[in-house]
Amino acid sequence: MTQSQPQLVGVYNAKGSLVGELTYISKKLLGMGHCALCDLSHGWSPREKTSWRSACQQSDLTLTMLHLDELDDAQIQALKQAPAILVYLDGWQELMSHEEIKASEGNPEHLFNELESKVESLLERHALKQKPNMKSSHNV
Repeated sequence: MTQSQPQLVGVYNAKGSLVGELTYISKKLLGMGHCALCDLSHGWSPREKTSWRSACQQSDLTLTMLHLDELDDAQIQALKQAPAILVYLDGWQELMSHEEIKASEGNPEHLFNELESKVESLLERHALKQKPNMKSSHNV
């Protein structure tokens, strides 16, 4: 990708506080909650998975990971359902839904391939939108 990269934020379906993390773990154990992005990046461990770290390093994209209680107001408004990946391009918008993240089936490389494709497409559409409307002029 040759264009400058937009800001990307991955949003976990959990709060980052100790109480938030314990609540998430409890819900997950009881089958009442799930976060596909958590499963991809760290699973049950508090540390990143090697496969996640490797996919991040191999990608041209920079993905900042945030918990629900770490989002700003504009990010909260753009979020439809966590987990999700948001992009900032003339404002925050959802780039990848929880269903699309879940479709990666625990494979970080697959997630980043899909993410790179979506960013590329978004940047192309944005560039086309930014071009001035060129009208043909003929000298008579």
